[in-house]
Amino acid sequence: MLSMPLCSIEDKGTKSIRSETHKCAGSDGSSAASKMLRGVFTPRSGRARGRGRGLGIGANRIDPPASRPSGQAASFVGVCRDGDLNTPSSWRLGSSARSPAIAIPSDSGRPKWWIGLMFVAIFDSRRPRMAEVAAHGFWLTVRHWRSGDVGLPGALGGPLFGYLRNRRIDSLGTKQRTSRAADQVADGTAWRDFCRELEQAGEAVFGGKTPTDPFNRAEGTRYLTRLLRAGLESNLESSDPCYPRFFQLSNETIKIGNDNPDNVYHNANVSGAYDYRIRGHRGSVPYLTFGTKGGSYETDRTMRPTGQLDLPDMQVDQDGHFVIEVSCEEKPGNWLPMEPGTSGMIVRQTFDDRARETPARYTIECLNPDRSDTLRAESIEAALSRTTAFVRSTSGLFVDWMDGFKSHTNELPPNDQDMCQDVGGDSNIYYHNSHWRLGPEDALLVEVTPPVCTTWNFQISDFWMESLDYRYHRIHLNKHTAHYEADGSVRIVLAHADPGPDWPNWLSTCDHEQGAMLFRYVDTKETPPIATRVVALGDLAALV
Repeated sequence: MLSMPLCSIEDKGTKSIRSETHKCAGSDGSSAASKMLRGVFTPRSGRARGRGRGLGIGANRIDPPASRPSGQAASFVGVCRDGDLNTPSSWRLGSSARSPAIAIPSDSGRPKWWIGLMFVAIFDSRRPRMAEVAAHGFWLTVRHWRSGDVGLPGALGGPLFGYLRNRRIDSLGTKQRTSRAADQVADGTAWRDFCRELEQAGEAVFGGKTPTDPFNRAEGTRYLTRLLRAGLESNLESSDPCYPRFFQLSNETIKIGNDNPDNVYHNANVSGAYDYRIRGHRGSVPYLTFGTKGGSYETDRTMRPTGQLDLPDMQVDQDGHFVIEVSCEEKPGNWLPMEPGTSGMIVRQTFDDRARETPARYTIECLNPDRSDTLRAESIEAALSRTTAFVRSTSGLFVDWMDGFKSHTNELPPNDQDMCQDVGGDSNIYYHNSHWRLGPEDALLVEVTPPVCTTWNFQISDFWMESLDYRYHRIHLNKHTAHYEADGSVRIVLAHADPGPDWPNWLSTCDHEQGAMLFRYVDTKETPPIATRVVALGDLAALV
């Protein structure tokens, strides 16, 4: 029987080489490919001698779309002339979290009369178009020709057979993985794997880039539980793009990436393979925007923009109702664009005053679902795996950001705006993210003259980039809540204690000694610099 390790090879050895052994067996226990070879390829098999007339083993997708957001493909196409064919004497095997890893065959086997071409294509399975499957690397070895050149039957027959065989292998592989997922869910393996992977998913919180004191580690531990809740909601309860629903990835008790206290966020999992319709009422909220995104924190730490529709560009009837068509193909009326790789949606509502304004309401439906919403075992296994990936990737991403922000502690320079957009930022917003740190008697004075804009806001967060608890403390200001100086400037004070009525724009640190801070300009053509300085709390009186 042919036991073929299918692998994903990364550039220049910088990433691990992973594989999943896939067995392509015929009814008599041997594969069609091995019959053609008259021999056997097996890891650590020593020399397997045989005769071949054109060998081809085609590509197989390791991870089907139902199980993971991204997939890999690998293909091995061999061509040989008539005659003896020796395989490499050994395959160097390692291991990864769930599957064996395979490296290039060692030279010790000195394989003879053999030419092989291996290429790997890595593609996003949310874009299931063969045109997007790009060659990612190749490996070519030639060892000891007996004589002459590759015969025409081998040169043409090998690749052709590989292509045809690939289609059958892929179908069989999907069925085997589905069966395996069902077994692992049924016997509890999937749950135990989830628990083990979750243990490792929060390592970024306890690593060398983060504070080690009990207070910050306690908040970090709570942060992980919040990410877990968000990950389960996104990847399990609301994951099916055929049956989408709006959910909150960030709210009052789940906070990610300097979430805006003036915002209500809603997310939905969608796919560029389908069309959607959103129906809603705009309420009285002054800022409303719908954005589609590609990528995910689970896979590549991105939520890059693929389309956006803002309230000023929307057709809304006199009663405040609207309908939005969401698709890759342009539609009349309110159209929210997607791309084939679109995987999610973010809706932002920004308030001037939450107590006085009515939030927008909306629902979403898929117009062309192609499957039922029946829960499947492979969906459960995949959802658990994506959830731990979300916790690990999201916590690691923003720990890395904070580590970078420490280079300008207590300052507010502009961010790399492309970086902000790539992780889900609003294209209408200009961001100034940074790190703050204050001693017990220190205060941070922030001074700016805001430009003409739809709104602006400034907030402070904890070290994990979670907004501080705005339900009970004043930790942010915006265009409509700030006190302005006579010249139109704004002076904001961050301090552990209230400096008094002369400083109406005081923000409480809520007993934190350090954290993140963010100044946003929304819909502006100007982005004036923001001045900051640390002063003694007792010296503020002299600065009035």
